[in-house]
Amino acid sequence: MAALENDLVPATQTVISARLTLKQEMFICEYLKTRNATLAAKLAGYNGDDLTLKSIGSENLSKPAIRAEIDKRVQSRILSSNQVLAELSDVGFADWREFVEVKMKDGEVVDASLQLKDKIRALELVGKYHKLFTDRVETEISDGDVDRITSGFIERLMELRTAQVTDGPDGPTTD
Repeated sequence: MAALENDLVPATQTVISARLTLKQEMFICEYLKTRNATLAAKLAGYNGDDLTLKSIGSENLSKPAIRAEIDKRVQSRILSSNQVLAELSDVGFADWREFVEVKMKDGEVVDASLQLKDKIRALELVGKYHKLFTDRVETEISDGDVDRITSGFIERLMELRTAQVTDGPDGPTTD
C-alpha cells in the first residue's frame, strides 16, 4: 500500500508516514508554532497569494490525518492536573534562599531582597485546589425541620404522580 501512496504523491513531496507528506508535516510544525493556518502554509512551502494560502491552510486543518496529528501533539504538551500540582508543590517546597535576589557592584553587595511572591502564589494555588481557603457556612436543622421538609416534599411528589396518572405522562389530554 505504501508503494501505491508514493505513486499518488508528486515527486516534489516525500511521504514521511503512511498518511502525511513532508509538506503536511512541516505545515503541522509551523501551525503548532504560530496557530495561524495561512502563515503555516506559507512557511511549510506551499505557493500562492494570501487567499490561496488561507484556503490551503483551511483545507489542511480539515484533513483527518493532519487534524489527528495536531491533536495528538497538543495533547502530549498538556500537563495533567497532577503534574501542575507537582510543579506548584516544587515551588512551594523550594528553599527560601532560592528567592533571594542579590545585586552586586564591584564585588560588593549593594542590595539584597527576598522575592517570595512566586512561592506564595504557588502555595495559594495548591491551597485553592485542596479547598483550604473556601468559606464554610454551618447550618443547623432540627429534627422537626427535617420532618416538615421531608413530608412537604413527599406530598408534592404524590401530587405530581397523581396528576401524571390522571392526565397521562404528556399532561392533560383534550378530546
